[in-house]
Amino acid sequence: MRSWAEAVGVSGMIVLSIIFLSIGLFARGQGLKIDWWSRSLGAERRHLRMLESVASLRRYIEGMLAVTDVVELYACWEGDWEEACESRREVTPDHFGGDAFDLTQRQLLIVRAELSCKA
Repeated sequence: MRSWAEAVGVSGMIVLSIIFLSIGLFARGQGLKIDWWSRSLGAERRHLRMLESVASLRRYIEGMLAVTDVVELYACWEGDWEEACESRREVTPDHFGGDAFDLTQRQLLIVRAELSCKA
């Protein structure tokens, strides 16, 4: 089930922000204090940015797979690049869909357009 923020999208969030800003400015002009509007959409904005970030990663990987057969991603903390890989996992770009995806520290993700069936 999608959140209401996903349903209205980025342009809808901009319109809602403008409406809430107008309400806040009008209220301030009438001597009222409304501080709920400035914080009320913060979580939804962060959620939309996170969804866009995941979608951007997926688009990037799909673009790479258009020119090469395999994309490898190694998940590690800053400075741990030289550490040995502890596990390997084959996935498709679909792994990077939805709200989030699974990353395991020191795991090599081998991304292919399609996974081959192993007998």
